Amino acid sequence: MNKYSIYKIHFNRLIIILSLMIFSSSVILGQKSEPYISQLTDLERAKDLFNKEKYAMALELFDSFVEESDNPAALETAEAEYMAVICAARLYNTDAEYRMNRFKAMHPDNPSVNSGWLELADNFYQAKNYRSARRYYDRVDRLELKDDQLPAYFFKAGYSHFMDGDRDKAMLFFSELMDIDTEYSSPAI
Repeated sequence: MNKYSIYKIHFNRLIIILSLMIFSSSVILGQKSEPYISQLTDLERAKDLFNKEKYAMALELFDSFVEESDNPAALETAEAEYMAVICAARLYNTDAEYRMNRFKAMHPDNPSVNSGWLELADNFYQAKNYRSARRYYDRVDRLELKDDQLPAYFFKAGYSHFMDGDRDKAMLFFSELMDIDTEYSSPAI
């Protein structure tokens, strides 16, 4: 055996040993506790059910994730609480308002608060409860809405005010639709 072959064998062994050391250290350092992994899988399962529009089952998983959470201020916990609000609203549960108000109190600076108000308002609008819809549309910060959400927001908020008897405020919302061409423009006129 020549000197080159011996170096090659030792070099290959060194590469294998170093690879094993790097891999094992990343596994050891990257490990999470079993309850944490279990919680995250519950959250992922709940999101999957939500995406499949199975809101009742998703709501149960979101609630259990929040209950089992060690840190109520964690981002995952806030996300689960928000998703539970949306589930409750889409199921027309009577506690949807309570859940949203609690979410706002617990996470006042969370960017999902505005979309939560909009979701709640839209659900009351669909249920033809225009007084409640109006109350929640008034809480929505329209500057935080996406451009494609604005026409529906203006129309539904205006219609809710109109149906609740506040024609002046309804006209303000409808006037926002006058100069743009959307499906809501002609009904607003």
